[in-house]
Amino acid sequence: MVDVNDLVDVTDMVNILGLITDKRKEANALSMKITEEFDMLSVYIAKLPTKGKKVLYYIWKNPDTVAGQDTFIDTMLSECGFKNAC
Repeated sequence: MVDVNDLVDVTDMVNILGLITDKRKEANALSMKITEEFDMLSVYIAKLPTKGKKVLYYIWKNPDTVAGQDTFIDTMLSECGFKNAC
């Protein structure tokens, strides 16, 4: 089990898994690719009219469950240019 809250946590986790599985080179390449893709995403998002719009991310229904603040999903929403309405 891992606890990730942001992109740094994700790339750290990938690199740790690469170390554990003796796939350091592949893990490093993957974590670099993740970082590069999110860097490109931020450039793209800056041009969108949806930037800063509030969204509600439903995780489950019955009972209704939404992503709260200070979670990985909250961070990903922010990375995508949205604000978490919760």
